[in-house]
Amino acid sequence: LFLFAFVVFAAVVLTVIPHRRHGTGNDGGQILQLLRGGPDVEQRLALNLLISASVGGVRPRDLDSTLLDQALAHAQPDLAVNAHWIAYWYEIDRKRVPEAAAHLDQVLARRGDALPPARATFTAEAAFLEARYGDPAAARAWLELSRQGSVDRSTLSRAEAAVALAEGQPDAARQAADDGLRLNRQSFDAGGALAENEMLEALRADAIAGTSPPSSVL
Repeated sequence: LFLFAFVVFAAVVLTVIPHRRHGTGNDGGQILQLLRGGPDVEQRLALNLLISASVGGVRPRDLDSTLLDQALAHAQPDLAVNAHWIAYWYEIDRKRVPEAAAHLDQVLARRGDALPPARATFTAEAAFLEARYGDPAAARAWLELSRQGSVDRSTLSRAEAAVALAEGQPDAARQAADDGLRLNRQSFDAGGALAENEMLEALRADAIAGTSPPSSVL
């Protein structure tokens, strides 16, 4: 109990003292920004509202487009990755693949500003997108890169399913899709999970049918 209390105390101190790590401000830094106000604060608030809506069960395609535009309007580096990541999901859930790919390109270009687990998740998403709509060889390269980090397991399973299907391995694709569906039930992001579940079900159906990936649109 003492150790737990110490860890909690240390966490409070570290979050209250303003600092930046991997391009992201901690709670103390964010409080100072809120007190100052301005466009950066509007962007942060828009992002927080979008994330809260998704966690609350709103699908990416149904997120408030005005808030999304506001989140993307300002180029504050530590928020740009999050803004483009949400925009990627908004577009891919609407089946607008080129638009989604453009946002994912922005995420990948800025992934150095994110924490390591997020970087691995971004590269796994790139593997999924390339395998499903682009170049299987590029998808394989992104997949191997994502495995070098601590990646979200549901995202990794979806990427593995897409790559296996693109490489002509339907049995492996179905197994990976089944794994992803099981893992996705544990997601805290209720809205995102709805979109991801649909992607996994489509991959599973294509694997059972032996269907090739859609023609390249990237």
